[in-house]
Formats: sequence, C-alpha cells, structure tokens
Amino acid sequence: MEDLEEAGVFVREGGAKEALNGQKPFTTHELLCFYGWYKQAMQGDVQGTQPGMLQVEARAKWKAWERMKGKDREWCAREYIKKLEERIPEWRSWPKLEAYR
Repeated sequence: MEDLEEAGVFVREGGAKEALNGQKPFTTHELLCFYGWYKQAMQGDVQGTQPGMLQVEARAKWKAWERMKGKDREWCAREYIKKLEERIPEWRSWPKLEAYR
C-alpha cells in the first residue's frame, strides 16, 4: 500500500495540479473516484452515517466511498494508481514526495 499512500499524497498535496498545469485538470467526478478508491483501499467499507444535504462536499465524498462498498481493497489500490498513471505517468518523480518517503 506504500505506492497508494504516495499516490494519495501526490494528489492531495497538489502534485497532480502542478503536473497538469496547462492541461485538462481532473474533473470532480474523477477526484471523487480517487477518493472512493483510496478510502476503500485504506479503510475498507464505508463507515459512519451519510452527511446531511447541507454538507455538500462531505456528502459527495461519503457517496464516492459508499459506491466502493464490497470492492476488494487491493483492486481499489491498483485502480487508483492505474488511473493516476494514465494521466500523469511521471507522478512518482514529484520532488515533494521525498519528504514522505
């Protein structure tokens, strides 16, 4: 899961945004897919209750994770990395990842 942890840092900490500078950014749908795959891979099936309608971002994230319910954790990790590498094959060479290794 080390690759997944580093990939998560890359996306969360702005590496993906930097790498895609001037290119089409990830869509909200793509980012929510990444979120769902990451949470399922790291924590398993969704936990807690669905956030209320006024908590738009939290609710969208919870739903993205909930859609992964029952999926294999390893599959989710591989899917996250596969989709990231399709758009940003060089993500592992992001200099700021060194601080997390």
